[in-house]
Amino acid sequence: MESNYSFHDTDRRFYRLGSNDFTIPTYWPANANLTLAPAADKSWDYTLLGRNIFHKYYDATGNFFPPRTEVAPAGEPATFGIRLSYKY
Repeated sequence: MESNYSFHDTDRRFYRLGSNDFTIPTYWPANANLTLAPAADKSWDYTLLGRNIFHKYYDATGNFFPPRTEVAPAGEPATFGIRLSYKY
């Protein structure tokens, strides 16, 4: 099993035009992978995987466009999947 929990610190940007202070708050997305394989035959395995597993909303980045328009694309939503591998 593999997991990670990454810290992204506050990103504060001050824009001179319109004097806006655009701030992306701190966020902590959590990811996890669980790989299962037979003990005797290592030719195959499957992995259960998840990204942003607690489905925390966050802004990935931000920008400012005049007049006083802030644009911030949302971060990755909770995503889950299965990966199958076969070695020959």
